[in-house]
Amino acid sequence: MREAIFKSNAFEQTIDATAIHSMSDYQENYRGNLYCCTPGCPAKVKWVSHNGKMPFFATWPYSQHASSCPYAFERDPSKTAERSTEDFNTRVSLKHKQNALYKANKKLMQASGKLPPDPPRNTQKNRTHAGATKRRARRVPSTDPNALPEQRGERSMRFAQKHCKDLAPNNHGKYLTVFGHITGAELGDQSVRLRFDTGDAPSVELLFYTPFQISSEQRYGWIRQIARLIQKGKLNNLAVSCIGECTYSAGAYTVQVMDPDSISIGYKTLPAFYGSLDNLLPPLKTPAKRSQSSQSLSV
Repeated sequence: MREAIFKSNAFEQTIDATAIHSMSDYQENYRGNLYCCTPGCPAKVKWVSHNGKMPFFATWPYSQHASSCPYAFERDPSKTAERSTEDFNTRVSLKHKQNALYKANKKLMQASGKLPPDPPRNTQKNRTHAGATKRRARRVPSTDPNALPEQRGERSMRFAQKHCKDLAPNNHGKYLTVFGHITGAELGDQSVRLRFDTGDAPSVELLFYTPFQISSEQRYGWIRQIARLIQKGKLNNLAVSCIGECTYSAGAYTVQVMDPDSISIGYKTLPAFYGSLDNLLPPLKTPAKRSQSSQSLSV
């Protein structure tokens, strides 16, 4: 979230995340006094800034949003999520998302028989003699063999690859790459749900909610159009791979997709797939041409 309510003994004020200039400014003047900007929501928030990127407010650890708050879904009070939505968007690069989706699409095509399975790995390639394994040399910043390993910085998030039929309750609260075929859709006032074909396995749905809509209003509209085509039977057995936060409740799974770069449809990016639907989408309405008589009257 970009705004929060700052509360002090004397007043309350809505502030933008950019109004806090540094971590020391936050620690000295704001920490512990920031709250969710949604009216009536009591959740506390904290200020977050990573590597010079645009700062934002994230939910305070173990703080709970009101049920009507649009940020309530991002956190399950019974089991703390492994990573927050804001942390996901900050730490995961576009290249990392593309790589995860590429691997998921490959597995989905192999499961569908469109690609052959990978050959078995040669586990003997590093063996020098029976019972011994060649160890890789350690990277060091100098020629000194006793030097410490080179610092590479913070690691990117890793996503387990899961077919929609293979999700388990212990996946709750984790970010996963989930793949399968979509056979159903549901349109809500503020959300879209796409339903995977899981056969006899528990239900799995993709949820497109506030974070996705904030990320791109236009592409959220594309998802709604795709959902309508699925409901009308014009799109069937649609291959989908996505990265999202998995929630397990009442024997069913929900995977919340955070942004348009975290989903692949029909083995394509969202813009590429939507661009291929010209013949299925309703024609754009163009303004009617004014008649010659009306133009002469206006003159």
